[in-house]
Amino acid sequence: MIARLILIVIAVLLGLVVVNWFWQFLQAAERRNKQSGGAPRTGEPMVQDPVCGMYLPKSTALYEVIGGQGRYFCSRSCVDTYREREAVAGRR
Repeated sequence: MIARLILIVIAVLLGLVVVNWFWQFLQAAERRNKQSGGAPRTGEPMVQDPVCGMYLPKSTALYEVIGGQGRYFCSRSCVDTYREREAVAGRR
């Protein structure tokens, strides 16, 4: 009876050690990704919004052709801001 209890306690402690190790691994990977300044890796192509600089999966981005060039945006407000900037630049 005591031997079973000791084995259960050891198994629980080993499980906690493995979970803690995995958690630390995930946090370190997240810190490395933030420090690298690169786009997050999701297994899907990422695009960068030219207005706010946000990276997002290509499948969720808004695609607009502006000035003959296709651009990807994170939101409608970034599309509008980009169009306004292009209009002001075109007047110069």
